[in-house]
Amino acid sequence: MVSYPNGDRHCVMAQGQVISACLQQATVNGLLHADCCYAINDVNRQAETTYGRIALCKCFQEILKDSRFTKLIGMPEKCVIPNAVPFDPKIDCDRYIGLSYFFFFF
Repeated sequence: MVSYPNGDRHCVMAQGQVISACLQQATVNGLLHADCCYAINDVNRQAETTYGRIALCKCFQEILKDSRFTKLIGMPEKCVIPNAVPFDPKIDCDRYIGLSYFFFFF
């Protein structure tokens, strides 16, 4: 449904949604704040196609290069969101998402 090309307003909206939920109150008593995991799950649900998932991966790679946002690295895994787009600045989004999406459906 929604795609997240780099620089696209949807990318900026997804970044804002996750940043506000995850960096404002990322943890409560050492546990992830539910709003953070909900926001990450929500942006993942909106990226329904392989292209959308690759674009979302690249979208978050842009902000993960900024030291203010490195706390987001690995958050989808910490939230235990199945088949989530990884927040990892070093991953090859085209290759990883394409392969993981292929194996998920076959």
